[in-house]
Formats: sequence, structure tokens, C-alpha cells
Amino acid sequence: MKKIVVMLFVLSFIVVGCAGMWLSPPIESFKPSETVPPSLVCQTCHQDQFDSWKKTRHADGKYMAKIPVTELHECGVCHIDLSAHVADL
Repeated sequence: MKKIVVMLFVLSFIVVGCAGMWLSPPIESFKPSETVPPSLVCQTCHQDQFDSWKKTRHADGKYMAKIPVTELHECGVCHIDLSAHVADL
């Protein structure tokens, strides 16, 4: 009886682990559709926001090195239409 319970427990972890892989979209699908300006461009006008961002893991080069799509390292990933905004400056 113990073996059956242990085997069901292990099997449930395998099924749940594999299910997560099937539901995850590829990271490339999150790549912005427009050219993303570097975050330093934002700093000139938005110093407080830049300082706040620098305190997060998203500004940490070691943490973000795990993300193979370099465009996902910049502000324009979350803030759309930055290229047009920067062009207005």
C-alpha cells in the first residue's frame, strides 16, 4: 500500500512538472514589436523612476543574463510606444 501511495505521489509530480512545460510560451514571443531604446535614455527625464527600477532585479545584469532576448532587458518591454516618445524629445 505504501508503495502505491509513493508511486502516485511521484507520478503526480511528474505530470504536473510536464504540464507546466507545455503551457509556457517561448520567450521570443515576448519580444517587443518595435525597437526598444536603452534604459539610459529614459533616465534623463525620468530619474526617480529610473532609480526605483535600478533597485529591482530587472536592472541586475546577472539576473537578466538568463534572459536570451536582449530587448527584454530594457524599459520598452513593459512601457509600449517608447520609441515614439523618445522621438518627440
